[in-house]
Parts: sequence; C-alpha cells; structure tokens
Amino acid sequence: MHQLQIEKIQTDAEKTVLQVTQALKDELGKEKDQYFAKVEELRQENKALAQELANAKAGAVKKPLEKKQT
Repeated sequence: MHQLQIEKIQTDAEKTVLQVTQALKDELGKEKDQYFAKVEELRQENKALAQELANAKAGAVKKPLEKKQT
C-alpha cells in the first residue's frame, strides 16, 4: 500500500512540475512577445525620427543655397 501512495505522490509531483513549467513558458512567451513588440515600436519611431532629421538637414541645406541665389 505504501508503494502505491509513493507512486501517486511522485505522479502528482511530476504533473505539478509540468504544470509549473508550462505556466513559466507561457509567461515568458508573453514577455518575449511584448519585448519584440516594443523593439518593433522603437524601430518604427527611430525610422520616423531619422526621416525627420534628414528632412531638417535637407531644409537647412536648401535655405542657405536659396539665399545665395537671390
């Protein structure tokens, strides 16, 4: 009888470990997805800022050239 109880406890413990492991994987997966979403958001923001900077530089170059021509 004791051997059956020990086996049941072991089985229950193994199930619990698997459940906890899966829960951790799920949580880490969510965090990973949030991380990559944030990385993509920052990349898009960086592209927009780079474009704004390029436009500002182009505008700054054009203004002195326009003054010289007039």
